[in-house]
Amino acid sequence: MRLVTKIVLPIVTFSLLLMGFIALYSEQAIRNSLIREEFFDVRELVISQAIQHLRAEDFTNPDSEEGRRNFLTFLQDTTDPTTARLTVWNTDRRVIFSDLPSLIGRTASDHPDLTRVLASGQPEYVVRQKDDADFVQTDVGQFVDIFVPISLGGRVRGVAEVHSVVGAVLAPVSRQLGAIFWILAVGTLLLIAFILLTAQFFLGAPLRRIGVFISEVAEGKFDNKLKIRSRDEIGRLGGELNRMSDGLKRLQELRNEFVFIASHELRAPVTVINGYLSLLDELGGGAVTPEASKYIENVKTANGRLAQLVNDILDIARSEAGKLSVEVSPCDLSEAVRAIVAEQRLPAESKKQEVEYLAAGASPVLADAGRLKEVMANLLTNAIKYTPEGGRITVRHEAADGEIITHVQDTGYGIAAEEQKQVFEKFFRSGERVIRSAPGTGLGLFITKQLVERMGGRIWFRSEAGKGTTFSFALKAVR
Repeated sequence: MRLVTKIVLPIVTFSLLLMGFIALYSEQAIRNSLIREEFFDVRELVISQAIQHLRAEDFTNPDSEEGRRNFLTFLQDTTDPTTARLTVWNTDRRVIFSDLPSLIGRTASDHPDLTRVLASGQPEYVVRQKDDADFVQTDVGQFVDIFVPISLGGRVRGVAEVHSVVGAVLAPVSRQLGAIFWILAVGTLLLIAFILLTAQFFLGAPLRRIGVFISEVAEGKFDNKLKIRSRDEIGRLGGELNRMSDGLKRLQELRNEFVFIASHELRAPVTVINGYLSLLDELGGGAVTPEASKYIENVKTANGRLAQLVNDILDIARSEAGKLSVEVSPCDLSEAVRAIVAEQRLPAESKKQEVEYLAAGASPVLADAGRLKEVMANLLTNAIKYTPEGGRITVRHEAADGEIITHVQDTGYGIAAEEQKQVFEKFFRSGERVIRSAPGTGLGLFITKQLVERMGGRIWFRSEAGKGTTFSFALKAVR
């Protein structure tokens, strides 16, 4: 998950939750306020209309013609038949009038709300669900049950119960409330989008540039500069990273300078030693005893390894300093490969290995002839070194997409899957005992990769532990 997302996501989540909470709280607060307002309006209306239209005799003799007429007038002036219903109880908890004739005459033996209002003489309201209704028939899920005691002649004569639908109570403002909610929702989403875009511009883009810059520094590319113009913490971080890059570049230059000097100083005695060893070879005969000749050969082998190590270190220093000499021109690929195969024939035969070169598919390529031989020598030497006795090594070519691909395939020890990402790194040596026991510095494949890429090519490999390895490099064909 990106950092911008990690920062903005909690803000978005909190904003949505807060908006939802505010909407729910506002809706509930408005609902309660409107219900209370409805209660007060109904109470005043019932009391005033009861005084105006009803008589005490209507509660003792509701079935009289005048009583029915008074109750009907009372009903018409107090309720809207489309949104409310009216039930009138006497003090014996019996229904003496209702807009539902089927309820008239029924008695409520257990009606705590009615009992409480009759005892206190104070009006009350209850928000009910349909299933909670007593003696009420309604098709809606929720309504307000308002109880108003009716006092005539100084006494409570009964209770008027008005069943008002909650939806009808809220209808005047429900549409306005919904519009306000959607305005808030759209406004919140627009604000979130603005925050995202702002964070992406001021935070995400600079951090991505910092990531690319750090990757380049890790690869030894110190010439590029990180350009972040902001004056905040990220801008200061960019400045510190640029100073770090400058420091690392200077350290690399000092290291390369030291390596150049040390390598040149080492090369001189190595050359002198090699000269004296060659002189001893020329003396031959009785000048050197057989036992001394054996020691001299050991010295020559060690001196050769030292000379190769010095050359490898110099090549690495030149490569990192951008001074590795590579001159690309058309050259004969098969000729270069044949020369290296011939050179390595003797070491392969000493291990009873078979080296086969299949020249089919070879054609002139764009390369540095000397460096091409160095690449082939490194790959073929490794194949011989890391293939057990009696193994087989095959060198072959194929043409593809304007390139000539050269494969060096062996039946050797192979490379473990967990080590394959490190193969082209400097000084890498396998942790396998049988491979690590072979002499080497871990520089050959690093140099080989540098040379192939500087000749405009590419290099890769496929390997399976215990079954062998195939190194392949591709160079542009001469058209």
